[in-house]
Amino acid sequence: FRNCVDSQGAAIVCNGSSPIISQCHFENNQANGSGGAIYLNDSDPWIGECVFFDNVADDEGGAVYGEDSSPYIVNSLFHSNFATNFGGGLAFDYNGSPYLRNVTLYANSTDNTAGGISAKLDVDLTIQNSILYYDDPGEIYEYGGTATVEYSNIYEGWPGTGNIDENPDFVSGPHGNFYLDQSTSPCINTGAQNASVVWYYLEPGQTVSLDELTTSTNNSLDTGVVDMGFHYQDTPPNTPSPTPSPSFTPT
Repeated sequence: FRNCVDSQGAAIVCNGSSPIISQCHFENNQANGSGGAIYLNDSDPWIGECVFFDNVADDEGGAVYGEDSSPYIVNSLFHSNFATNFGGGLAFDYNGSPYLRNVTLYANSTDNTAGGISAKLDVDLTIQNSILYYDDPGEIYEYGGTATVEYSNIYEGWPGTGNIDENPDFVSGPHGNFYLDQSTSPCINTGAQNASVVWYYLEPGQTVSLDELTTSTNNSLDTGVVDMGFHYQDTPPNTPSPTPSPSFTPT
């Protein structure tokens, strides 16, 4: 989904629905209201292995906005999104229990509060095994809502079991810039459970777990205790097949 423009949720709007949204790339979408890429109202979707980059909301939720919604968002990457008001990456309002597991937020921003995520007005937000770093201003904002965070790397810190505040040591690899340095990153093997039990839907009846994916530039799979943050496919990047040169046979 690229270059979409709409009043709310420039790429996807969910009203009273619970779709599976998997392996999607949202880039340079803009909402004149909230939800630069996705707008949720009374909806509980599964969002897995999605990348949100450079999306903009003129109000709240640069990438995702949810009202009275409880999405399950796993293994997704949010970077360089912007909202004028709350939640440069994601914003949740008016009830709901969003659950974020193994997400990475980096360099999202807002002109107001919560460059990363906002939880407002009776929202009960849970974040686990995640990396929130260099979002401006601040990573998490609570206003009449609560954020429970554990086993995550949060810039400038956040209370909770297993949380740290250390440079995640991102490195560039075959599919992007958010792999983890396997020798120095504090996010290796520091999640809450084994990688094999963190999973999401690709489509109804088909799932993938994080022990089938990688945070390593050499594509070694994540085994044992799960690494924090977003995981990549272990397949080589797609390269176009060479076009054969036309042959000429003299007659």
